[in-house]
Amino acid sequence: MDTSFERRTDARLLSERRRPEDAFAAFYRRHNDAVMRYVASRGLDPHAAADVVSATFFAALRARRRYRPQNPTALPWLLTIATSQIADSARKDRRDDRLQRRIVAHDPPPLTDADTAGYAALVAGEEPFTKALGRLPDDQRSAVQPADRPGRP
Repeated sequence: MDTSFERRTDARLLSERRRPEDAFAAFYRRHNDAVMRYVASRGLDPHAAADVVSATFFAALRARRRYRPQNPTALPWLLTIATSQIADSARKDRRDDRLQRRIVAHDPPPLTDADTAGYAALVAGEEPFTKALGRLPDDQRSAVQPADRPGRP
């Protein structure tokens, strides 16, 4: 690891053009813990917090050329991005919840006689899927073959 990046200001790290990946890695190491603490303090579960932190640094990476140093550190800028990512995550969760409620609210369509016959044929080994399964190499077939039907394609 090149320690020269560790001594640079955030503004210099974000504007590095010759080795941007090394500069951004140093920037990430410098601020990751603070961003994680901030996000975790907002009550997100650990997995959601990790997703938000990841999205925060990804957004910062993409926006690094637009960063304008107004403070000695870029942490306030990062926390602003994190706040936006938290809000985006909450909106996504609400959309997902609404969609899931709509899906659950609808009864699945009833099975037709053709559906039942198709499933019966599949179990009996008469469908094209079963023939295709039989043409797979052994290692691939064993990965997708039902455990209760050993030796049968």
